[in-house]
Amino acid sequence: MSGGPGVGDVAPGGASTRAIVSGGSGEGKSTTVCNLGTIWAAAGQKVLIVDADMRRPMQHQLFEVNNRAGLGNYLRKEKALDEVIHPTTSQNLSLIPGGSAPHDTVSLLNSDQMTRLIEEVGHRFDIILFDCPPILGVSDASIVTNLTDAAIIVTQHRRFPRSMLARVKKTVLNAGGNLLGVVLNNVDVRHDQHYQYYTSYYHYYSGPKSGGERAAQKPAPARLAAKVKSGVTDEY
Repeated sequence: MSGGPGVGDVAPGGASTRAIVSGGSGEGKSTTVCNLGTIWAAAGQKVLIVDADMRRPMQHQLFEVNNRAGLGNYLRKEKALDEVIHPTTSQNLSLIPGGSAPHDTVSLLNSDQMTRLIEEVGHRFDIILFDCPPILGVSDASIVTNLTDAAIIVTQHRRFPRSMLARVKKTVLNAGGNLLGVVLNNVDVRHDQHYQYYTSYYHYYSGPKSGGERAAQKPAPARLAAKVKSGVTDEY
């Protein structure tokens, strides 16, 4: 499999495409995708979330969208693209749910129809986020990682050994993907002294300012979206 586009590259049409992956299930990946999409949309970006986990889709539940017409239906050429793009209650944020579960997910993701989808939505949206299955479980996520500009790994704090995270990184790179960064999820700052020290240090310098300085700051969603877009995700 050939290498994917560089981190600075974009999909046809100018959109930035991101594959969100994890090593195992239950690490909060789908919730992270939902939150990232909402933050970017609140910052004024036109965002599309694609639920590429057609085996166990979750995004339609998070956004309360019907799952009868989704990615699987489009890739099997049962539905047109406009029929599988659903609006959400968040302004600037749309969703392609997983749709009906196909048995040949690998061949569908590795098809000309999938490439066509990325090209077409690249002309309509600024940011496209793919919610992928666990990358160590099936080949689906490796295929999507290769097709997108960059990958973001979501890992739950202390859920799996560090060696598993190293395997996830290696799998992303071996698939031809570009690793943008890691989201450390579900950190308990009450029991992790090192992380608590870091967050206290951070808030000491970024805490409440005087009235004039506070008024000059960007709204929180815009600041956070800018950090995420540049690869800095510690605040998240």
